[in-house]
Amino acid sequence: MKKYKIINDIDFEKVVYATLKKVYSPTLYPKILTNVNNKQFLTIFEKYAQIDVFLPINAQNFAKKVHFGDYDIGLYFVKYKNLYLKIFDGNGILAGSFVTNIFDDFLFCSNQEFDKKKFEITNQYKKLKNKKLLVQ
Repeated sequence: MKKYKIINDIDFEKVVYATLKKVYSPTLYPKILTNVNNKQFLTIFEKYAQIDVFLPINAQNFAKKVHFGDYDIGLYFVKYKNLYLKIFDGNGILAGSFVTNIFDDFLFCSNQEFDKKKFEITNQYKKLKNKKLLVQ
């Protein structure tokens, strides 16, 4: 089980763009679930995907909601002295190495590298015709 320590707003932004890279589809509108109600975090997502907030009793309930709600990914934040992120894939299980490698790439890169990745993803999403995307 991999957890990511989230320290500041830049880390939140890196999580957003790593998620958008993972859920990108030229045909389907991405559907994401989180348990954080951070306005800046949600605002970035709203431009490119459906983001829903669910405040569960525990991670198990969150995982079930990801699975049964047909979400592409679940971003579950845990507060224990610091803020940590757990990632659930669409099946409601903890994300495997394919997904965590994307998050590793974003969360552990320099700010200059992140700006480049962010620019690439933003351009990728701008090329989509949102009205033609299928909703799951």
